[in-house]
Amino acid sequence: MFNPLGHEGIPLDRRQIAYVRYIENQQQRVVNWLLPGINSPLETTLGYEQNAVDLTAWLARNEPDPHLRQAYEFGVLEDFDHLYRYANLYEMVERRKAEKVVDVLTE
Repeated sequence: MFNPLGHEGIPLDRRQIAYVRYIENQQQRVVNWLLPGINSPLETTLGYEQNAVDLTAWLARNEPDPHLRQAYEFGVLEDFDHLYRYANLYEMVERRKAEKVVDVLTE
């Protein structure tokens, strides 16, 4: 099993970021099992990006270290930017609104 906190010589910030990436990867695996299999690749991507926004926002709200909180807040902006761009692509390619996929959560 992956233990991102067990590496010697890696600064604390890098270990915590590695741990977040590990958790995101585990969540994506769970989400894959929950998907009905009829979603388009863009719909699946929208779901992943919404998940990334939610997780990173939660981490930012609950992080006591101001430096790490700032890093998570920057990450939320990056994740939201990805979600916004994929939503626009989804609307252009599939002619449907992304709100149907993310249930207006991001709005």
